[in-house]
Parts: sequence; C-alpha cells; structure tokens
Amino acid sequence: MLIATMMDMKPVKPTHALVKRLVPAVAVWAIGKALDSQPVKKKLAKVDEKVYRKRVIATNNARSNKQWLAAGAAACAIGLGMIAKATKR
Repeated sequence: MLIATMMDMKPVKPTHALVKRLVPAVAVWAIGKALDSQPVKKKLAKVDEKVYRKRVIATNNARSNKQWLAAGAAACAIGLGMIAKATKR
C-alpha cells in the first residue's frame, strides 16, 4: 500500500513490501522459539536463582546495618538537594 509516490520513484513491488512486513513477525517468532528451548530455560532458571540469592543477602545486610542504610539514604537526599540547588543558580 503506497501512501504517496513521486513521479521519478520506482514502484515498490508487492513481494518486497510483503517481505518487509513479514521480517519483524518472523524475527519475533524465532526469538520466542529460542527462548522456549530447554537449554535456555535451564540457564534462565539458574540466573534467576542467583539473583534471588543475592537479593536475599542484600536484604539481610540492610536489616543488620540499619544505621548505615539510614546514613546512606540521608547522604543521597542531601546530595540531590545540593544538585537541585546548584541547578537553580
């Protein structure tokens, strides 16, 4: 489907337009098939497990160091305030 053409432009063949429309759909299908394969699922499960473990460790560290966490949050707030003040000038 051509919206606007100029006189000196070559007409686009319907097969070319069809291929251009099909390429993204085929690419999405291929990526979906690749992600559904068993080796990829195993690797993703392993990565998810590592991320979950690290999150649990970080949560435990934050619980055991509440004062440091509060100090860090305060430092971030002060830093953002200083940046905001500097941008107003």
